[in-house]
Amino acid sequence: YFVAAFFAKRSNGRPWGEKFVWLEEEKFTPRFFLGAAMFGIGWGLVGLCPGPALVSIGGLSRDALLFFAVMMVGIFGADMLLKRFD
Repeated sequence: YFVAAFFAKRSNGRPWGEKFVWLEEEKFTPRFFLGAAMFGIGWGLVGLCPGPALVSIGGLSRDALLFFAVMMVGIFGADMLLKRFD
């Protein structure tokens, strides 16, 4: 990533003309790091990333279905909680 980012920041954008969008340093808030940590911990504990978990649902895997259900509860629960405190 660091090598690719190094060259991308020095380029004039993508070959098809769009500019790269970089996260501003002010956006690195405690909430950002907490979310990243929760994502990593969840992935490590369960062994499923949300994208492949969605694909696994197609095979009707019981574990994938359970993971997806719990993930949805977590997403909507966190959204409701954050809206309450924002």
